[in-house]
Amino acid sequence: MPAKKDTSKMYAIGIDLGGQSIKGALVNNKGKIVDDIVVPTEGEKGPKHVISQIRILTQKLADSAARKKGHVLGACVATPGLIDMKKWIVRIAPNLPGWVDIPLLKECQKGFKFPFLLENDANAAAYGEKWIGTGKKSDTMIVLTIGTGIGGGLILNGKVWHGADGAGGEPGHINYDPNGLVCGCGNPGCLEAHASALGINRRTRMAIESGEKTLITKLIKNDLDNISPEIVYQAALKKDKLALRILDETGRIIGIGIMTLVNLLNPEMVALGGGVMKAGDFILKPAQDEFRKRGFKFLIDRTEIVMAKLGNEAGRIGAAGIVFSEINAK
Repeated sequence: MPAKKDTSKMYAIGIDLGGQSIKGALVNNKGKIVDDIVVPTEGEKGPKHVISQIRILTQKLADSAARKKGHVLGACVATPGLIDMKKWIVRIAPNLPGWVDIPLLKECQKGFKFPFLLENDANAAAYGEKWIGTGKKSDTMIVLTIGTGIGGGLILNGKVWHGADGAGGEPGHINYDPNGLVCGCGNPGCLEAHASALGINRRTRMAIESGEKTLITKLIKNDLDNISPEIVYQAALKKDKLALRILDETGRIIGIGIMTLVNLLNPEMVALGGGVMKAGDFILKPAQDEFRKRGFKFLIDRTEIVMAKLGNEAGRIGAAGIVFSEINAK
């Protein structure tokens, strides 16, 4: 019999590319971060500079693995935006200036002997939750990341679902109200326009401008530009009526989106993560209630709607998990 392969010193590099920072991690095959580095994105300096930052970070993590006498199987960059997975090009990343048709995989791979992979950031977060997070026992699940926008990842039969070209899984652009708020994508009424951080800010501002009395006005020192989901959450903790209503409405809007996804895909679980979900049950419970009110009984009974577990680490852990999954499968 051949000797059993020692996997204890095998590592993957997971990289989460964000608008403000690039978070990298050296991850073992159990999903544990053994070393991590965070560098500023400095996106205003253009794509070449950002890619240089990714490459420097990658080299530092590879050096860390060498010091541990380990072997790097590969690296995966979890990137925002739309990826053409046939040509491995980032077609557009709206929050990164100048990111149109960027050959990110090719540029990152230069000079490294281990292979690079590329994944959408929300898909990577979803895979992280599937690998070692709240969805470890679920082969079919949806993860919604509710932050500045609303992203999402679909795990079908244990694998990330990409669609025909890599653009599958954009739940933030499910239409909630055809006559609703205009989304950043240009369409009126997207889920993202109403239930993201920006949507919460807009709806809160509109209520205050219409004359509603609220503790939020004091917390923002009468400057409407200071409205944030965190401020709304703090006001809700003090039982402010407007804050409670805004968060309840946010949960119910998300619940309607969940109902649409569950009717289409019949997952075992829907996990909610992202910065907005720091409000916890103020959003989770109305989302669950709205889904139960609208969904088919069979789907209600068999679908869990839960909080995601990995928080801000989901992207880089998931990216590393994709390396172990894809490269070990070859």
